[in-house]
Amino acid sequence: MDSKRVSAAVELRFRGKSVKLSALVDVNLSKSVVSKRVADELNSFVPLEETYEIEWSDKEERLRIVGRCIGEVIFQGVEVPGKVTFEVAENLCREADLIIGRPEADLWNIIFTSDGPKPRRIIILNSLAILMRSLCSVFSRCP
Repeated sequence: MDSKRVSAAVELRFRGKSVKLSALVDVNLSKSVVSKRVADELNSFVPLEETYEIEWSDKEERLRIVGRCIGEVIFQGVEVPGKVTFEVAENLCREADLIIGRPEADLWNIIFTSDGPKPRRIIILNSLAILMRSLCSVFSRCP
């Protein structure tokens, strides 16, 4: 397994719409990118006033970034806290509708195992959130 580029099961959600897909985790990419098709399907596409390009892959492909997409993420069955903003590429190939780049890989503390990538930090955050909700219900109040 190439620890620089592996696939992961991801679900993106936005205002009641949901898309399940296999994402590519590529820690060599400086941004996380979603296809225009998926951004449109989620109805979460926000166009940029000025488009730009970023380099991707060993073949020196260039992705044309045309907007942004905001949504909630379920990464390998674990809910990522808050919303995530992805760059939207109009020329992202069909077999990779979502690429998780270095910023999210670092933020989510993704570790690479023989079973695929796992988000170490998010699991801890979710566990703390569950503990806080439990304590709040026991004491009947939350900060």
